Amino acid sequence: MECEKHKRGEVEIIEEMKERNVSILEVTETKRKGTGSQMLEGGYTKYIWWSGVDNSTRAEAGVTNITCKAVTDKAIDVKMVTERIITTAVKIESEAHTLIVGYGPNDGN
Repeated sequence: MECEKHKRGEVEIIEEMKERNVSILEVTETKRKGTGSQMLEGGYTKYIWWSGVDNSTRAEAGVTNITCKAVTDKAIDVKMVTERIITTAVKIESEAHTLIVGYGPNDGN
């Protein structure tokens, strides 16, 4: 059931990206476990990368990077640093740019 919940959320986010012409979306507090990537078939977006807590840990934190086809084709490096940080290097024209998504700790206060 949790997998279906994530999938529905991703579909909604991708539709919003397309509607608003967003090329790169960095999402925090995704509560997705493990690290990985998924190539999407067709559609507006091409790739989703995520970094979360270990699979044996209760879901918390987590970051996700979603890119449209044009940006994915320019990605030269993606690093899932921790469950709170992903870096993405893209080459646009002749310049390399590094995009960083970070999710700061929440102490509950």
